[in-house]
Amino acid sequence: MNADDWSISNFITTGTGNNQMPNQTNLEVGDQGVGLGNICYDKWHNQLLITNFEDGKIYRYDTQGNFLSTFDPFNPDDGSQGLPGFNETIFGINVFGTDTNDIKVYFSRWRDDTPVASVWSVNLDAAGEFIGVESLCFEIPFQNLGANLPKPISDITFSSDGKMYVAENTLDKISFMGINAFDNELPDQSMVYEYTFDGNIWTKTQDYYVGNYDINRNASGGIALGNKQTKDGFDCEAIIWATCQTYRLDTLEANTSYAWDVNLSSTRDDYNL
Repeated sequence: MNADDWSISNFITTGTGNNQMPNQTNLEVGDQGVGLGNICYDKWHNQLLITNFEDGKIYRYDTQGNFLSTFDPFNPDDGSQGLPGFNETIFGINVFGTDTNDIKVYFSRWRDDTPVASVWSVNLDAAGEFIGVESLCFEIPFQNLGANLPKPISDITFSSDGKMYVAENTLDKISFMGINAFDNELPDQSMVYEYTFDGNIWTKTQDYYVGNYDINRNASGGIALGNKQTKDGFDCEAIIWATCQTYRLDTLEANTSYAWDVNLSSTRDDYNL
């Protein structure tokens, strides 16, 4: 997107050509490919990291849109069309560290054999290249809320002091004429969580319920930190923003954003999207 006039142009595309991320299609059944998971910017190495639903890999691009490398966690992709193999789908992604020598890429895993969501990490070297193998950070135990559906973590963000915030998004996988794809978003199941690292383990330190509808689990997959304006200026990273599928029972407002004060965990406002 052009910073001057907001015009939109292609930057990185999917396909089978040079510099593209594979995302196979089957035009005979109208399939448009399974798409990408999420994207983040690595400010320490000035690069982009993207999760790909097609092959379960993380793609690394420079800020000119040039392909650099990939990382394929867990088992190697088998090259089949649609979503990757058993337990191979990765979704949310972000990076955190203090300097170019200790940056980790954090990403979520969507499993097929159990509806347990998890976050993993892999190291980057000083040049921003993947090194080593993936390592488990934590799992979110599954809670059966009436529908035995997975709640993968679709977005991850960090505060400047290293707290991790993750957002769930209740989705289901379906198969149509042999092509693996997604069912629609299913609200009333997903939440937002805060995790803190003590130097050895990640511990959940806060639950954030989303919306005032049903059991207040209406997160729809997006999470970000924002600043709060006060009479003296701004408090940095004082508000958590999350996307919300269904906000209120009386109006059944859908597709809104939802916010809390980071310290008090109280609802501040909602905005229709």
